[in-house]
Amino acid sequence: MSTNPDTPVPDLPLIVGHIYEAKRPSSVGGVFRLVNDREIVWIGADEVQYDSPSIPAGHRLPRVSFADFRRWAGRDITSEMPSDGNWRSAGTLRGDRNAA
Repeated sequence: MSTNPDTPVPDLPLIVGHIYEAKRPSSVGGVFRLVNDREIVWIGADEVQYDSPSIPAGHRLPRVSFADFRRWAGRDITSEMPSDGNWRSAGTLRGDRNAA
C-alpha cells in the first residue's frame, strides 16, 4: 500500500533528535549522494525546524508547520540510521538512478 504524498501522517510523533524519511525518498548532493532525510532539531508551538543533507552549508535551517512536515514524512527511521552518525548514502535507495 502506497502513501498519498499529499496526505499527512496524523499519528506520526514528532520528536527532537529523530530522523524521518520522505514518503518519496530521493538523493541529494554533489559527488557524495545522500538521501533527503530530515532530523528535527527544534519544535515550537505549531512548527518544527529541521536539518537535512538537502540544505546547503551555511543556510538557515527551515521551519515548517506540523502538518507540512507530516505531509512530507513517511516514517521515523532513527533506529535505521548509520551507527557512525552520518546521513544515509543514496546507494541505500532502491531504483534510484542517481545513487552512487
